[in-house]
Amino acid sequence: IIPNRDSAIYYYKQTIRAAPVYAPAYNNIGVIYQGEAMQLAQRAPQLAQRRLELASYYYNRSMEVNPAYQDGKDN
Repeated sequence: IIPNRDSAIYYYKQTIRAAPVYAPAYNNIGVIYQGEAMQLAQRAPQLAQRRLELASYYYNRSMEVNPAYQDGKDN
């Protein structure tokens, strides 16, 4: 996969381990997965759907840990 993407997800997950209520880390992982879904939509629709499910999970998680987090609401 893409090295920068992998590194970003790794560090966001490290952030979540250290600060489980830090909503931007969850949200940013969701942004990564949503972007991948858009790129995969035409050539691999099932994989794109899985990425959208992951994005939704992380967006929802950002709202669970901080309901006031505006980016989580917007996504």
